[in-house]
Amino acid sequence: MQISTDAAPHGRVWDRARPDGGPWDTNATLIDTNDAINAVAASGLPDGTLHVQALVNGEIWDRTRATNGTWSNSTEIDAGGAVKQLSSTGMPNGDLHVEAVVNGEVWDRVRKGTTGNWSVSSRIDANGAIFGTYATATPDGTLHVGTNA
Repeated sequence: MQISTDAAPHGRVWDRARPDGGPWDTNATLIDTNDAINAVAASGLPDGTLHVQALVNGEIWDRTRATNGTWSNSTEIDAGGAVKQLSSTGMPNGDLHVEAVVNGEVWDRVRKGTTGNWSVSSRIDANGAIFGTYATATPDGTLHVGTNA
């Protein structure tokens, strides 16, 4: 049975941490209470921050966990309203790439690690039949973006 994203349950975002070699935190931390979230992605950066993206009504919001454990307010990074799926990855140079599937195409937006500024989106795959994506980086700085079509 296939469940469409529109019919999927919506919910909040919780974060649970496990330090290297240590036990899992006993409690998860509620980081986003918007009940309209229907997808999430997350990426850690070399500076120790964690970025969590939430998909709400076709728009992407980014929230950052600082190294001291505090969470920022959400920043809207895609207000188009047509995003169906997302993924993200942190790069060795500190950049953060967020991939968005819109109308069967994949769009890339970059948060520059040196400035914290977001780029405009650029289309990287115009296939037209894409319904999913992943993103990952290798230690040499190569960005890999995969798709389901």
